[in-house]
Amino acid sequence: MGERKYKNLNTFIKIIFFLDKTEFKKSNLNNILTKILFKKKGFFDLRSSTWDELLKKSSSQLVLPSFYIALSKQKKINANGELLKYCRKIYELNFARNEQLLIELKEISSILNQNKINYIFLKGSALLISKCYVNLDRMIGDIDILVGKMDLIRAAKVLKEVNYKSKTDIIFSYQKHYPRLINKKKLFAIELHRDLLDNNKNLLMAEEVLNSKVYYDNMPVASSYFQALNIIYNFQINDFGYNTCEFNIRALIDLNELYSKFKIKSLPVNKYIKRVHLQFKKYNNKRLILGINKVKENKINRFRILLKKRIKLYNRVDFLISFTLSKIPKRISQIKEFIYNKKYRNIIFRRN
Repeated sequence: MGERKYKNLNTFIKIIFFLDKTEFKKSNLNNILTKILFKKKGFFDLRSSTWDELLKKSSSQLVLPSFYIALSKQKKINANGELLKYCRKIYELNFARNEQLLIELKEISSILNQNKINYIFLKGSALLISKCYVNLDRMIGDIDILVGKMDLIRAAKVLKEVNYKSKTDIIFSYQKHYPRLINKKKLFAIELHRDLLDNNKNLLMAEEVLNSKVYYDNMPVASSYFQALNIIYNFQINDFGYNTCEFNIRALIDLNELYSKFKIKSLPVNKYIKRVHLQFKKYNNKRLILGINKVKENKINRFRILLKKRIKLYNRVDFLISFTLSKIPKRISQIKEFIYNKKYRNIIFRRN
């Protein structure tokens, strides 16, 4: 009887997979896109509709300029001219934007150096400063800077003296960075961080990362080892990538560029690193994040990832539930702040 139930369940799952076969085909876009991005020379003969979907996917993953660079290196592609022209246009706009970013980074660095602020540049800015993206194809929103806790308010003050402004000068206990600083005459806003992670802060201690700093053109960034950790943990923990079993192509490209330039020692073995190690190994088995071969995802998450690829409805429901649950710790912190902090209550009531 038990064996019969198992067979029926297996048949049911197969039927569901068959009914949602189109969604399974859509999930292959990740595979095609990553193959184009990671394969230096290949042959890609795809349908016009597939190229359109790849364009949308690369745009949503914020890797469209890198997608263009990768296409230009392939042996043969049958993408139409209009698509390539559009990709080139976006790449050129992003290139010009990143040239301006480097100018603004030098200006900010000069100001912080003169005032003896303990800091390093983070994320995309750090990758550009480290010369990982030689084609300047990384898409970057804000300038992220990690500042020593004792220097945070002083750093904000000296930046405000050169016309950067924030909506408020209050940073609450649950927040890891100072309110966003904007200068209307500058292209990029600034976020001054005191911590790197929302949860599990012991995995990446701010002070330890600051102490690893190295300089490029007098601009400090974290060591390549800590840059790799920050790329992984930022998506897996801060953006709930691990809990939602989501896939982030830009993070994989960041790691690929970083590992292409630097020899990085094996990272710590934990569930977050294992997840990215498996994804990275799938598309670039020449470089390993962990120095071990036998790494497996846990069975529950393996099954979730399979269902998310195959069933559109399950993918949406799983994401909604896991994303909502992931936000609970922050919501609890905000409730505590509301109860015990009058300034926070005043800001909330002012918004409403």
